Amino acid sequence: DVYRLDRTMQVFTMSKHANVGDRVGVDNVRIKVSDGSNVEVDVDVNYRIISDKAATIIKKVGPGDAFKNKMIRSYTRAVIREMYGALTLETIFPQRKNQNLLVEKALNRELEKFGIAVTLINTTNFIFNPEYDRLVKEKKAKAQEFKNQTAAQEQAVKEQEAKVAFATRE
Repeated sequence: DVYRLDRTMQVFTMSKHANVGDRVGVDNVRIKVSDGSNVEVDVDVNYRIISDKAATIIKKVGPGDAFKNKMIRSYTRAVIREMYGALTLETIFPQRKNQNLLVEKALNRELEKFGIAVTLINTTNFIFNPEYDRLVKEKKAKAQEFKNQTAAQEQAVKEQEAKVAFATRE
């Protein structure tokens, strides 16, 4: 039998937005991070079929696009949960580039056996616990208030120095 598989670069998307991505409905990845908080994230997996291993996909998974849900989706969700789950809520966003590289390497270790090469992992639209979002906004507001007060103090000192200099000249 002869089966056709697309060897071009493709993107498999798991998104919170209904009808965006490769599955109907909400399909983003839910992660429980090490401090017990829940985070949701959209994931894009860029991949391609390795030509000389393409027959392995057909033998192991079957013809058609079944490999997308059975392999790419399943492996990616598991690895994302594992790699991001080791982080805390405060470190998850700043560490996402490093974690995405680790996820990519882990996926390639597993999927290259089947003829799939992952070239890029992209995580977007992080959704945090509403309480955490509120605390982050409060922290940013306090930091901005502190900057404003510091700037006002610096301005007052400069004005005072100018008045002293003017008085000294007089």
